[in-house]
Amino acid sequence: MWIDKAVWYCLSFLLFTGIIYFTFKNKKKKKKIIIFLTIFYFVVGIFLAGAYIYTHTPINDIVPPIIYIRLLDADGNPVKNATCNADIWTEKGYTEDKLLQERSVFSELACYGRTRCPNKDYWGYYKLSVTGYSYEKIFWIFHKPKGIVKGDFEINIVCKKDDSVAHYEMNQNDFPCSPLPLLGSYVTPSFYCSSKDKLIDKTIYDLDEETFDEYDTKAINFINKNYPGQRVLANDKLSIIIYNQKINKVIGIIPDKESYGQPYMFNEFMVASCERRLRLVKENNIDLVLSRFELPPNYVGTQKYNKTNCSFMKEIYSNKDYIYEITV
Repeated sequence: MWIDKAVWYCLSFLLFTGIIYFTFKNKKKKKKIIIFLTIFYFVVGIFLAGAYIYTHTPINDIVPPIIYIRLLDADGNPVKNATCNADIWTEKGYTEDKLLQERSVFSELACYGRTRCPNKDYWGYYKLSVTGYSYEKIFWIFHKPKGIVKGDFEINIVCKKDDSVAHYEMNQNDFPCSPLPLLGSYVTPSFYCSSKDKLIDKTIYDLDEETFDEYDTKAINFINKNYPGQRVLANDKLSIIIYNQKINKVIGIIPDKESYGQPYMFNEFMVASCERRLRLVKENNIDLVLSRFELPPNYVGTQKYNKTNCSFMKEIYSNKDYIYEITV
């Protein structure tokens, strides 16, 4: 939070001022240094505050830079290998027949509840880069979106698979920002939540998100007490809790100097076969896996779940949360 950073900034000023006051005995020299330090902190503070306001002011009336749509058949199953194209009109010009990219959404959809998210929830998505944008650095600390297109827009999307066709039109007055049925044979989309009024950087939505409870605390305490200094794979939110306690290292967060950074690896591990899990374990030096639900191996082709755990995953804890020790 910016308030926390501002408080620390002021506290650092008071700290340095106190050190100078009690260290220097020459009153004139002390006064000059304190005056210089005050002016320096004031000027730097003004620049930082201005940079923060500049980079955090909402951008209104924008064209959504990225859109995801999801294709489902009549039975609610994801449709793969469809061909989707879009015609895009903005105040910057017209783009015809822009191809949407089919992709899984392991890096967008998290699984936080106490029920394992089905494999199919991660498929059937098609990504459209409407305008594209990047970020510019401000004072090496803040980031400002650049390349944003503002004004009215219209987007027509057509998806085809075999003999089925789905079509949807959207514009600045009719732009859904949540799952909503589309017109056509089999389409239900999910959109990147960047509305025409405000640019919001967030994932599409969270599947079965719940508040973490005392069982998570007990599981993390068990790891800290019995397995200190280990590398733990968990979902990104549990990983942040573990990371902040500075006892174990985690894999499921953004990269930094102290940990591996793979914030969405847990999603892939959750739906992977034993063979794929073993490769992930070896590539990332995973020691423990923490989950809010059991982790039997996933589908292999059309086969159903194998209720027996992978041979290299030894269950060492089960009390709402599950902890697996890697034995390879």
